[in-house]
Amino acid sequence: MPKTAILEEQLETLRCLGQTWVTLAAPALFALPALLAVCWALAVREYGLLPIALGLFAFAGIVGQGAWHTRRAIRGIDAADRRAGTARIWSEETSDSTYHLAEVTIPQRGKWAFQFARLGDELEAAQLPVVCHFLPEVEWPVLLCSEQGAFFPIRKPERLVANHLT
Repeated sequence: MPKTAILEEQLETLRCLGQTWVTLAAPALFALPALLAVCWALAVREYGLLPIALGLFAFAGIVGQGAWHTRRAIRGIDAADRRAGTARIWSEETSDSTYHLAEVTIPQRGKWAFQFARLGDELEAAQLPVVCHFLPEVEWPVLLCSEQGAFFPIRKPERLVANHLT
């Protein structure tokens, strides 16, 4: 299958993901039980449940942050503001997880580092040209497309350089 067909298939998968209720309701799946745990703890004066509720609220925040980045990536598919850039991507493994990381350099838009979600097959460690999709209200690229496929940040990117001129 040609690379452009793979990229188009991945972007269509991303569009479909935005139409599912799970993507929209994911943070609530953790926030609602946390709220119930707080109410129960206060009602029966079982304050040992409060740390559990706090953990659920924190996890809801993490899930919610990922959901926001996914929604931005979906909106970025059709964004008019696109810039060519270069991405260095790699993976780091720990004992319990694999993290996919990127450093992206975009002329006039800076250099950004972030953890990303990939669509489709495993992306190989590489330095590759990318098309960066921007939204007006977000200063970092919300979606990146390359010949290896599409990927997007899952946490707020860190700005490494403010304005990279080359």
